[in-house]
Amino acid sequence: MKNNNTFRANVGAVITNDKKEILSFKRIEVKGEVNGFWQLPQGGLEEGEKPEQAIYRELKEETGLDKQDLKLINGPTDWIAYELPPEFQKSKNVLGQVQKWFLFKLISHDDKIDLNINNKPEFSEFKWTTIEQLIENTIEFRKPVYKKLKIEFGKFLK
Repeated sequence: MKNNNTFRANVGAVITNDKKEILSFKRIEVKGEVNGFWQLPQGGLEEGEKPEQAIYRELKEETGLDKQDLKLINGPTDWIAYELPPEFQKSKNVLGQVQKWFLFKLISHDDKIDLNINNKPEFSEFKWTTIEQLIENTIEFRKPVYKKLKIEFGKFLK
């Protein structure tokens, strides 16, 4: 399979609550995809889109949360890059992702979260957790990114 040797531009969100827990999401079981692991919402930038625009679009598409449900606390981070394992490079046709991350506080109730907002939901469930629990329960290639986020946003997290 052809690989174009690029990194896909991406954004991601860490969403906290008053207890400084983070909102974690479980991947839907889809054949050939990363599934059954917990992660944070993230997604690619569209042509001409700025990271600040992309993060709100992605959050709406993946979680149903709107800008008014969230308060921006910190971010975006500098670009954080990671390589995908070879078995995932084929499906994405890229070497990995380069991401800017944002930290939000949920200012509405979590009953506003709608994982079935679009035709292709990415997540089956969500829960409040610590960053350490998320790191423990995510797929291996995301762990270094989440460890960097723990340092970057540490004072805001439990």
